[in-house]
This record gives sequence, structure tokens and C-alpha cells, in this order.
Amino acid sequence: MDNEGHERPLVVHSAKKDASAIFLSAADVEQLRKPNALLIVVTKGNVLIQKTLQDLVGKRERLVLSFSVSNLDAQERINCFANSLRYFKGLRFKFDILSNDNGIARFLDSPENPILEDQEESQKSPDSESEVF
Repeated sequence: MDNEGHERPLVVHSAKKDASAIFLSAADVEQLRKPNALLIVVTKGNVLIQKTLQDLVGKRERLVLSFSVSNLDAQERINCFANSLRYFKGLRFKFDILSNDNGIARFLDSPENPILEDQEESQKSPDSESEVF
């Protein structure tokens, strides 16, 4: 309750190591969506910073959303997730594609590159109708 007797939902986080960014859970954001809700961040030297959800989102151009990809193990979850986010302007899925799970990058001119192997096979086959670019 605030001084006037109104309910004031609070979300409290510590950012004593790095006050440049905080990480909120879905439950934190739900709480901050309530009327009169306030985020209190305790920073180095026990300095308190107070923010509303509007303060956090208001004048930003980008918001970073992070979660474990194990949440998308099922194809149906991926479809539902992508479908629910399609209404957001400027939404992009960022995938780091320059290395595989072993951390080994494959270059296009590598002899082990399956893309090149496929292209070479189609060039050798006289009855192939596919084009090589």
C-alpha cells in the first residue's frame, strides 16, 4: 500500500554488480502491468532506482527476449510461438549460424561441404534439369 492506501504491487531486484541491465521474468512483467506497480532496483552502494513498466519500455527501440530453446523442442510449440509473435513490428529471430554445435564453421569452398558436393553431382549428370548457381 502506498501512503494514500492504494495497492502498489512491487517487483524488487538487485543489480549490485551491474546496474546497466536487469532481467525480468514473465511473472515480474505481469506484476508490473498492474495499476500503480513499481520496480525497485537495488544497485551498488544500496542506491534504489524506481521504475514503472512504461519507464522500461517507453522510449526504447528494441527489447531483447531470451529463453532456453529447449522450450521449442516440439514442432507445435515453435509454430505457436512464431504465430503469436507475428503481430510485433520489427520482430526478428536471431540465429548464430556461423558455427555448428561443435564450433566448426564450414566454408562454401570446403571440399567437405555438402552443398558443393550436390552441385558438383548435378553438373556431372547430363540428364539433370537443375541449374547450378
